Amino acid sequence: MKKGLLSMLFLTAFGLFTMGQTTFSDYETVSLDGFLGFGGASFTVVANPNPAGINLSDNVGNVTTGIETWSGVYSGKLGGTLDFTTNSTFTMKVYSENAGDVLLKCEFADDNTINTEVLATYTDVGNWEELSFDFSAAESDTYDQIVLFFDMNVGDEDEEWYFDDIAGVDFTPGADVDVTFQITDLDNSASNVEVEVSNDPGTKIALTNDGAGVWTVTETLPGNTFMSSYTWTLYIDGTAAEDRTDADLGVAAGSETATVTYTFGGGLTDEALATYVGLDFPIIDGEIDFIWDEAAEYPISFPFGTESFDDEADCNGYFKVAWDETGLYVLVEVNDDYLYPSGDYGQDYEKDKLELYLDMNVGDLKDGAGPGSSNNDGTNGHFQLAPNNLADWTGAPSWFTGERGYAADTDVEGEAVNCITEFYIPWENIPDRDGNTIVPDETMEFGLGVTIADNDGPDGGAARNRLVWVNSSDPESWSNMDGCGTLMLEESTLSAKTIEAAQFSVYPNPASDVLYVRNAVNAKSVSVHNIVGAEVMNVSVDGSETFSINTSELEKGIYVISVNTEAGSAGHTKFVVE
Repeated sequence: MKKGLLSMLFLTAFGLFTMGQTTFSDYETVSLDGFLGFGGASFTVVANPNPAGINLSDNVGNVTTGIETWSGVYSGKLGGTLDFTTNSTFTMKVYSENAGDVLLKCEFADDNTINTEVLATYTDVGNWEELSFDFSAAESDTYDQIVLFFDMNVGDEDEEWYFDDIAGVDFTPGADVDVTFQITDLDNSASNVEVEVSNDPGTKIALTNDGAGVWTVTETLPGNTFMSSYTWTLYIDGTAAEDRTDADLGVAAGSETATVTYTFGGGLTDEALATYVGLDFPIIDGEIDFIWDEAAEYPISFPFGTESFDDEADCNGYFKVAWDETGLYVLVEVNDDYLYPSGDYGQDYEKDKLELYLDMNVGDLKDGAGPGSSNNDGTNGHFQLAPNNLADWTGAPSWFTGERGYAADTDVEGEAVNCITEFYIPWENIPDRDGNTIVPDETMEFGLGVTIADNDGPDGGAARNRLVWVNSSDPESWSNMDGCGTLMLEESTLSAKTIEAAQFSVYPNPASDVLYVRNAVNAKSVSVHNIVGAEVMNVSVDGSETFSINTSELEKGIYVISVNTEAGSAGHTKFVVE
């Protein structure tokens, strides 16, 4: 969206209402640019691939279909409700090199089982065609979200579809929003703090200091369709803060009250250190063992963007990271006063859950990408692990293998919960964008995001708020990880070169029924220990350099294999049984 139009947006958003025809998105002056994909589909705003015929505009929406037959994209809350009383028809221009059915669905965002949908067929392949969707039987003032499906029920992956000029039914905007700005000066050294909001450009609003460095003011902003369309600038002692200049206000659409927070000063950091653990690696069982005592603790305490929390008791957490030659270990502990687990209603991404993000593109971490731009398949070197807060790990990404542990004192909705989650992430599971497996050393830096998503359930308004560990102006990690922190590796006492010089290697790793050992010169015996240090196997070998051991009877988990020769130990390394 062009920023010059933002100050007028509350008057023009979704077009003019007087004609009974609302423009929901034309990607020139009004943009539904926050679509999110599901079922493997993805969305972006692109240049018009065929500016001809009925559509000469510069910009359009683009959807790449996913492998699922039901893949599509959804808008998120519109900030008001759809009114079908005087005009019940949506129109949308569509372009593709494929013919197929297009479905437009209207939903109630907090419970997507409440919905209505209409199907139309695109036939004019290679040209822009306007499709109509008649919702004359739909109930007004019920639905606040739009969902689009292209080539419905086919499931052809990576088809390109383009759309523009979504227009049609009347729209009832939400109420005005009372926005409280809360700016925390950790040093309590600022003498003047002001904010400027795009609905009233040029006007600086003074905040009041409580005496302890917390500056606040509450302003009423006109209700509009996308509150996130407003931007704001923060001034500290008369100087615009670099990461809060014309920044997205980010107030959730449909909100009546909101709190915008920002923290500065106090030596804030965006760097985390992964402790080297060598052979004393943590047990991945959701229990905190002594290995983690040596790892640095990083609080997850900053509101995500402009989202907010009532107080620390509402939700809080921290994380620790460790590493060795085989992979990363991550511990996250979360305390939440109200568990809102995934279920059959609403969107799972809005429920209580942990989100871990990794950017493995060493040397190019600010590339404007995130796991969402590659359907989270790792083809761009970005990864997300986002298990739901349930012990069955429902929703763990299919590409993720290796051990992970989870423990919680309850999984009953509405009760307080303490969740401890441990991850073991083999390096081979998180390659860079070129498909190269990371061979770790202490000179490398990776992108790291750790997010706690918290929702206090239907009784609490079903509004998701998130906490992150980096006080970034744009912490969004799913589509763009540039605002994440940096993970560094602590110097190892047993370097990768030492492991390589152990005169043997193992494959495949992870293993299932058999593990092969190679380059084991003059091997005499092999012993295998589990993650708690107990010996689970000891076999004699005949001195061959390459041989195999049967791992079919071993339980899934992490193991250490040691090779002994007549001259003594040939070293040891880890492997995983899956």
